[in-house]
Amino acid sequence: MKWGDVTLGKDSSGKEYLSYNERSTKTRTGEHVTNIRAVRPTVWATPQDTTRCPVATYRLYAEYRPKDYSGEDDPFYIATTTVPNPKPGTTWLKKNRELASTSWRL
Repeated sequence: MKWGDVTLGKDSSGKEYLSYNERSTKTRTGEHVTNIRAVRPTVWATPQDTTRCPVATYRLYAEYRPKDYSGEDDPFYIATTTVPNPKPGTTWLKKNRELASTSWRL
């Protein structure tokens, strides 16, 4: 999954959502025209509960990513830093394609 596969948008009423643009996969190669999703997977913001809001989580994740590692073809999932408690304003995630074994806290 790449960073550009997920896009942040707004509908006509101003409500935010995240939309997933699926690329070719092993099972969805594009060879069969009928083997496409009828509806693009979309998740809507829940501003009444920001602790469970997918849009708020996405924005927070984007904020703590390295700024020069947010291109469309950069990996969506990247490793966390090995610093136990990073200082505010520092990058909490690093340019590494390996999956992190430790969780990060905000």
